[in-house]
Amino acid sequence: MRKPVLVILAAGMGSRYGGLKQMDPITDKGEIILDFSLYDAMLAGFNRVIFVIKEEMEALLYEHFGGQEQYMGFCFEYWSKKCELLSFCLFFSLF
Repeated sequence: MRKPVLVILAAGMGSRYGGLKQMDPITDKGEIILDFSLYDAMLAGFNRVIFVIKEEMEALLYEHFGGQEQYMGFCFEYWSKKCELLSFCLFFSLF
């Protein structure tokens, strides 16, 4: 049986917040909101994560989480495709 894929939509501008809230540390250890989301996803049985992001966020996420299976056993993909192509790509990549 195939495991589910977690798709995290994190391409927001953060205009009301005033920055990239997904990447701002929220604990003394430097943990970010996504760390807690991924921990819960790991407990639920996910092992593959697709981040849908703005291009400028890719380097920040890669720096924080690393590449392939370096963070809590997850395999990460970073997608920053145009919206009209994204739903097509997402639909066919999950099957």
